[in-house]
Formats: sequence, C-alpha cells, structure tokens
Amino acid sequence: MGLDHKWGLYIYRTTFEDQEIWERYTNYVYNAIIAKIQNHCGRKDPTLPAKVQSSFHLLLREDNSLEGLTYHEVRDIFVQWIAAGGAEDERWIDHGMYDWYFLYVDQDILEKFRRIDDTRKEKTPDYLAEEVPVIMVRAHSLVSETEPDDIWCSKFEGDPAEEDAGKEWQYVSAYYIPEFIDYHRGDGEAWFTFFRRPPGVWNTP
Repeated sequence: MGLDHKWGLYIYRTTFEDQEIWERYTNYVYNAIIAKIQNHCGRKDPTLPAKVQSSFHLLLREDNSLEGLTYHEVRDIFVQWIAAGGAEDERWIDHGMYDWYFLYVDQDILEKFRRIDDTRKEKTPDYLAEEVPVIMVRAHSLVSETEPDDIWCSKFEGDPAEEDAGKEWQYVSAYYIPEFIDYHRGDGEAWFTFFRRPPGVWNTP
C-alpha cells in the first residue's frame, strides 16, 4: 500500500444491544491491523510500520438508523452515499478501499468475537494468531449491468450471476486485513481468486 495515500475501511454497526462489546470489538480489529503492520512491514524496513500505521484509519458508522439492516441494505446505503460524493473531509481515503469494500457488524459477528475474547487464557490478545473474523462486503455488483463482457463475466462459464451467488461477502481474519487490501487494491479479479465461502475464513492468499 502506498505511503503517499491515506488508507482504511468503513465499518458499519447494525446492532446496538451492547456498547461495551462493540467497543471491545472495534478496538480489537484496529489493534490486530496495527500488529500485522508492525510485524510485516518491520521485516522490510524498521521505519515502515510507523509510516503505514499513521496513514491508516478505521472509520465507524454507527447511526441508530442502521439497526437491524442486512448487508444488502447497508450496501445500498453505502453505494448511494459514495455516488453522491461521500463526505468532503474523508475523500483522502485511498481509492480502491474507500468505495469498493466495507466491514459489516451484526450481533452474530460480535458473539463470535465475544466467545474468543472471553475464553482467552492470557490477558493480552495474540493478535497475529487469533482467528477473530470480520465481515468484508463487496460494495459493487459482482456482475456488470452495463458491460456483460467485462472482467467480472470473463472469469466464468455459464451464467455469471448464478456462479457468483453468495459471493457478496466473506469472513476475513482481522489480522489479515492489510494483506487483503494489498491483494485486492487495483485487482478486480482478486475477490474471486481468493474468495472463501463462509463459514470459511480468508486468512491466507
């Protein structure tokens, strides 16, 4: 990921039952990403982690109007918001993650996290080993509505819409978000190449 760009993800909250677990979860996801940056980038250049970390942002969307919405409904809201220009003060987010993917949080994903977090024997999380999942949603249609022969269709034989059924989202391990961004940014085929159908979790290319 380029150091001359800010980068990050929007994370949409659709459950408001437990503020404490929401804060624990978002803090965990952020810290897992930072831990991976420090581990991975530090091998190449000791100065890289601080540079990459300082350019990362996890942008929270937690309006009460989102409560109970499905990922399809949130995706529609997100895409419409992007089409309208988004927020002026957030356009620095690097193109490719800003408007192609977002994280979706419902009660089920928080319970998955709670089970891991509450049963941990050590007080300090092992961010690079624990398989805490996030729900990564692809914001745009998998099949082009205007160019049926584009790259989304060329990968498959038969009906692309049928082939892609259920591929609108996937689980990704929190600590693998930086790799996810690296593999998917600027590569329209990467979503299909590395797709893990749930309940599988994307944690290695």
